[in-house]
Amino acid sequence: MIVPWLLALALAASAPSAATPAPTAPPTPAVAPDAVVSPIPTLTPAMSPSPSATPGTTPSVIPSAIPSQWPTHPPLPAMNYKTVFQPPASPGPTLPIILEVDLNDKVLRGSVAIRVLTSENVVKVVSGAMGRSGQIPQVGPGDFEGMSKIPKLPMSLKLEVVATSADGRTTSVKIPVSLK
Repeated sequence: MIVPWLLALALAASAPSAATPAPTAPPTPAVAPDAVVSPIPTLTPAMSPSPSATPGTTPSVIPSAIPSQWPTHPPLPAMNYKTVFQPPASPGPTLPIILEVDLNDKVLRGSVAIRVLTSENVVKVVSGAMGRSGQIPQVGPGDFEGMSKIPKLPMSLKLEVVATSADGRTTSVKIPVSLK
């Protein structure tokens, strides 16, 4: 899945900070004209009558045709920049925990792939920098993954990743990266 928020992040980073007033509300991610968003395919379960079904009975669903609640997406490229975090010694049951953040590289060129592994109670992960952010799609319990194209802007920054549990608790980490 293509995530356009990093493109907006990089475009915002290229603008002079003195000419840009500080926003009073959280910014809404913008989609640049050259960003390409791939739709997530939807699966429809196949219905098939059982061999012993008689007319007027309910057909059974083939178990392998039942779609997962998590969207399918193309596989991510190799993750060459991994940051593993030590969980707290005795976390509470609702405390969101970021276990690992993986990026395709520490120096990002043209695109970024991100995987965030969290405790299973995390329901949302947002990442961003320099006042721009975007949500990373959840692909399974505690697994958030996304990809985005980014422009070539030579700079270093800290990518902040924020995990939120269902009860609104948050935790965050910062990952140093460079754009080339």
